[in-house]
Amino acid sequence: MLKSILFYTGVLLLLLLCSCSNEKNKTRLREKQISPADTITEAAIDSLVTPDFNIYIENSASMDGYVATESDFKNTVYSFITDIKARNLVNELNLHYINDSVCTFKPNAVPDDISYFIRNLNPATFKNNGCERKTSYLPHILKQVIAVKDDAVNVLVSDCIFSRGNGSSASFLMQQKNTIELAFSEELKRNKFSAIILKMNSQFNGRYFVESQAHTSFDLKNRNIRRPYYILIFSKQKNLMNLLSRIDVKDYKGFENSCYFFTPSEDPAVAKIVMKNKVGDFTIEHPATKLVINDAKPGNEKEFRFAFVADMNFLKVDDTFITDTANYELPPNYAIQKIENIKNLEGTSMKGHTHLYTLKTKDLKPQQTVSLKMRSAIPEWIDQSTTLDDADPFNSEQQHQTFGLEYLVNGISEGYNDVYGELKLYDVNIRVNRSGAASGNKSSAGGWWILVVAVIAGMGIIIWQKNKN
Repeated sequence: MLKSILFYTGVLLLLLLCSCSNEKNKTRLREKQISPADTITEAAIDSLVTPDFNIYIENSASMDGYVATESDFKNTVYSFITDIKARNLVNELNLHYINDSVCTFKPNAVPDDISYFIRNLNPATFKNNGCERKTSYLPHILKQVIAVKDDAVNVLVSDCIFSRGNGSSASFLMQQKNTIELAFSEELKRNKFSAIILKMNSQFNGRYFVESQAHTSFDLKNRNIRRPYYILIFSKQKNLMNLLSRIDVKDYKGFENSCYFFTPSEDPAVAKIVMKNKVGDFTIEHPATKLVINDAKPGNEKEFRFAFVADMNFLKVDDTFITDTANYELPPNYAIQKIENIKNLEGTSMKGHTHLYTLKTKDLKPQQTVSLKMRSAIPEWIDQSTTLDDADPFNSEQQHQTFGLEYLVNGISEGYNDVYGELKLYDVNIRVNRSGAASGNKSSAGGWWILVVAVIAGMGIIIWQKNKN
């Protein structure tokens, strides 16, 4: 009888040890599967089919000043086209002018076609290419460009000035904003695409048409004046991510700022809890990528603080936007202590991540899911680059502003919000369990050991009683 009991006890212990070993292997496997270095986004980029690029140059009379002489405008357009061609980012490159309609200059352009196209960017070509150019009705131009077919990338180069040839009013700008919103919301319902707006500047040697006053213009030739223009890029998000990973748009002459409208990502947040910057105490439920904190205890003055690292490379936005705490939403009992770019920080826990987020609270709940969301906010430079009074193009401030720009960007933004709700660029959820509260799914190995001890103790009692008898 004693031998049988010892045999079954040994079998039970062996099974338990195998179970613990398997659990450790599963944990290692989970950690490997969610490693930041193996993100879905990167895998999607690796499997990309090289897209076609459609380049559209607005040919309105207001654009003549950028191409009347050699300029940063022409050089930047040439550099961008050269980069996508030379770095094998494009399948077919199609060159167009655009206004009331699309006038194709050259489909499937080869290097000689590109060179000829740039050399002949001038007011005469703009005028004689067959596209109506008396006015530039921006909502119609955008409607043509955002109809992205298949997997293509559409690029619009424009001064983005609302114009009807007879001056504009705030009420008319609102109508155009609404038209743009409707065009984007309708197209997004049919076709999921993202957008990038790049603000550039260049020499301007031509006539400036004042949009805030009817029938007023100024000759700015040889006045050493620069004016803003914009490059707008529309495509699937994976194409834009690949483009931005291969080309640094900040390197182009005249680059000023950027604005992004990305469709919601279906990829999980790449993040994990770390032991940096903590106040109070806690344990991390492993793997740390599960984003679960257990046994949380406040420190001095009842403050509890923890940190996590995240990979924000996918956003391709300026670092000042990522580290601006005003761009985030949190539960009311939590606040962001700070956000740090960790490129200069050492440690294996930082590998594969770009930013360290430190959160704090003085109201630690027994159990709470702390959701951190990054809002898709319109950057401040849009407001600073907008004017409704462009009557003095010699004014240094107005030379950095575009008539009605905020109406254009608001129309785009509201089109995205109509389809995707309050768009969030990043969303991470962290489970925080206070000490003494029920924790998350901890390993149950400890429970098994208690059970085994209880079984052995019970068997020992039985054996002792039998021997006694």
